[in-house]
Amino acid sequence: MIKRALLIGVVLLLIASLGALLVWYAFFRTPFAQQYQHAVLQLEAQPASAHPILQRALRVYQNTPEFPAALYHFARCETLLNPTNTAVWEAVLNCHTDRHILAEARYHLALHHPNRLAALEAFVRDFPDHTTTPAILAELAAAAEAQGDTLKTHFWWQLLVDRHPHSTEARAAREKLGPLNIKLLCSPRPLPFTTKHTVQRGETILAIAKRYTNTVDQIKRINNLKSDVISPGVTLKIDLSRYLIDVSLSKHLLTLYRIWQNSTNFVKTYPIGTGKENNTPRGTFRITLRQQNPTWYRPGSAPIPFGSPENQLGTRWLGIDAQGYGIHGTWEPETIGGPTSAGCIRMHNQDVEELYDLVRVGTPVIIHD
Repeated sequence: MIKRALLIGVVLLLIASLGALLVWYAFFRTPFAQQYQHAVLQLEAQPASAHPILQRALRVYQNTPEFPAALYHFARCETLLNPTNTAVWEAVLNCHTDRHILAEARYHLALHHPNRLAALEAFVRDFPDHTTTPAILAELAAAAEAQGDTLKTHFWWQLLVDRHPHSTEARAAREKLGPLNIKLLCSPRPLPFTTKHTVQRGETILAIAKRYTNTVDQIKRINNLKSDVISPGVTLKIDLSRYLIDVSLSKHLLTLYRIWQNSTNFVKTYPIGTGKENNTPRGTFRITLRQQNPTWYRPGSAPIPFGSPENQLGTRWLGIDAQGYGIHGTWEPETIGGPTSAGCIRMHNQDVEELYDLVRVGTPVIIHD
């Protein structure tokens, strides 16, 4: 029995050795070009197995047209095994002209650069549409926020939201950027789209608003004025930009954009309530009427004054050029965020008051699903 077992063991060992020999023979009989192509295909899944073949390719293809591609694939493989080895990406930069590959090389170099933030800033300037750019912009904003640099934080958030609006990072940034945009607008700090106006003797706030095609409400909010009375010599901050309102019925969101020098930039998003019978009009409209403490002219009944328990318009009304429809406040905050209105767009009172102060008659309103 023992001899038989030993014999079986020897036979199995010979079979295994023969199998290994055949694999070895088949491998080395395979043309290197095929080995190389297989390694390229497998480098993401099996980088350790692909690495020696890709490394050999650097010698085989040296001084040939295939060398830049071989170097690039080796760099990818090397990064999977040793991410801190950036020297290979430096070599890629020196022999490649393909923009996609150059971007990948710059990205890996930036990640491990001694001055990482400065390198990442340079990367997003040179490759604003790269797939990694949203995450980098979010990182730069977070770093600026941690340093207490409000303007830099705002700059990176704004860039992220405007250039990559559908990214996951932008969705998170919008929640912070909106309040910061309003805070900066209503601060003494000058902004690219604002100017200063020094009040002259005899000049009224209404005359100033007309001069800049603005509203008294906007000037008062931006300058934190509680009264229409202004004194000569006072310097006012004036917003020279215009606005656009975008309403998404499916998301129950109203987004305010700024239009300035042929650019459209995100300002703030507000939750809204919409028509419960899906009867909110779709299309492009304009604000035609602005009213504080509005009276409700409900069809089929007498006018319902502001302050009446039956008046559902809240503290502000922005009528649009769709008969009977507009944007208004509500006394029922629980109705915001879903299809709850008779067809109009309803907002929290504090939100519609802010919106009301910023926009003027003629402001475009785009309503869509």
